[in-house]
Amino acid sequence: MEISDLLLVRKLFLCSRSGPARSRTLGRYLWVCTVGLIQITAFVGLVQAEPRVVFPEFVDVYDLHEITVRDLPPSPGNPFVDSDLRGHYEGPGGGITELRGFCDSRDGSLYRIRFTPRRAGDYEFHLILDYPGGTFKTSGRFRANSSFRRGFVNIDPEYPRRLKLDDGSRPYFVSKTAWLLMGSRRWREFIDLAAENNINVLRFGLEVNYYYQRVGIDVWPWSGTRVNPDYSRFDLATWRKFDDVFRYAMERGVYLEPVIFTSVRRNLRSYKYGILPDREMEPYWRYLMSRLGAYPNIVFFQIFNEFGRNKLYQTYAAEYLERMSPFNHLITTSAGTTDRAIWPELKWNKLAVNHSCTSSDPRRHGLKDYYYRVGRSLSQINKPGWIDESGRIRHGNVDPVYRRKEYWTWSMADVYWNYHSEGGCEDIEKIELGPAEDVVRYIRPFWEKYTEWWKMEATDTLVEGYSGVDFVFAKISRNPAKSVLYLVNERSGARSDHSRIRLNLPTGTYGVQYYEPSQGIFHDQRLRLIARSTDAITLEPPSFQDDLVVLLIRES
Repeated sequence: MEISDLLLVRKLFLCSRSGPARSRTLGRYLWVCTVGLIQITAFVGLVQAEPRVVFPEFVDVYDLHEITVRDLPPSPGNPFVDSDLRGHYEGPGGGITELRGFCDSRDGSLYRIRFTPRRAGDYEFHLILDYPGGTFKTSGRFRANSSFRRGFVNIDPEYPRRLKLDDGSRPYFVSKTAWLLMGSRRWREFIDLAAENNINVLRFGLEVNYYYQRVGIDVWPWSGTRVNPDYSRFDLATWRKFDDVFRYAMERGVYLEPVIFTSVRRNLRSYKYGILPDREMEPYWRYLMSRLGAYPNIVFFQIFNEFGRNKLYQTYAAEYLERMSPFNHLITTSAGTTDRAIWPELKWNKLAVNHSCTSSDPRRHGLKDYYYRVGRSLSQINKPGWIDESGRIRHGNVDPVYRRKEYWTWSMADVYWNYHSEGGCEDIEKIELGPAEDVVRYIRPFWEKYTEWWKMEATDTLVEGYSGVDFVFAKISRNPAKSVLYLVNERSGARSDHSRIRLNLPTGTYGVQYYEPSQGIFHDQRLRLIARSTDAITLEPPSFQDDLVVLLIRES
């Protein structure tokens, strides 16, 4: 009932006091009914003000368990910064996790908190929500069941230049740039195409408007606009799409590398020290980790795309993000194209990241003089090396055969690498393969199916010499004893009909298989080599065009 209605009834009641008996009776009746209705409304309001808690009783290990707190009274202020939802989780074996939830409504009536169990068993949670209307507490239990999911991404403690999942598996990560994925109408098709072509990591912006004049996509996670931003509130439709994409990618076995800033805060060179601490961005980082941090299919968060400045600010941002990440997601950043990694000495920077937006012109960017050399410079750092953005057509990387050779060369140099094309940028809505993407699909299965690649290291000592081929790159592992050779000619279309490779193999008998990089198949021709410790052994591969992979397996 509105105030105006109440005043009208009151007026009728006062008039009835001096009128006939029937009018007086009617007026009193209306007044009593009105007061009673107000009391009932107030009572119902009090009942409705008690929040309602909803959560599933069962969840799979490494899936998100989400608790929803709903039906809170609307907040008079800004619920994104005025409220705080905290969770305390206790699991099997006494494991304890503390984490934060997030507001998922503009009026503060809905909150969520997400937790990802790492072990099967029973869990207990305790929540505290401080909001403008008071404090709400609740507790509950749920059970996590065993599942096929593999867990979060970590640095491999045994092989610190590799990445490892919680279950002990070590996927061979192949990344693709997908800058506008979060703004694409066809994002499901994009993820499907990547998965079908054995690309299992996508790199994209959480804040990005690259190519806006051409495609009209602007991914903006805050309220307001780029011209008039409100960094204290968040655009919930954008964040809900983030959830949809993260969830769908997880179901397809695709991992993600979200980039936090692409345009915002790029004027940091003028801020120097005065911006620290950045109270304007802390709510964004806190909301980001609270909302997205429970997804296990995140390889790492990258603070900036190609902004190798203001080390002090990026250190502050990284350390804040680490404090907000209960699942210990990896953090890194990136600079523009260089021949080295950015800030590998910093503790928070968990990877050795390089951008090589370079060409397929061997005179400018040779396979050995540039691609292998840059890859090896990263792999010699005691962190996972990652070529996080490779060249595309606008960089002069136009030859699909040469591009295939670049990726195999990086694989031989012991680094993770990225595929980059117009299809992940201004042409993202076309859903089509870029140059050499059809043969990129053969690289990951080779390493995952036929080698224990994480045990292998690039070596210059296995190959004593060679002829009839431009370059031979080698990798070797001791246990089990497997070796991989990559024979490659720099000029596209060049043939090798009489190549000879001199190998310094440990004593033993070796099976030799030949793998065709352009088709993803092994040749029918196989042979055995007998190596003696005192003599180098000569391998005479079959004729090939462009490149050939050789797999050697020690049999005795």
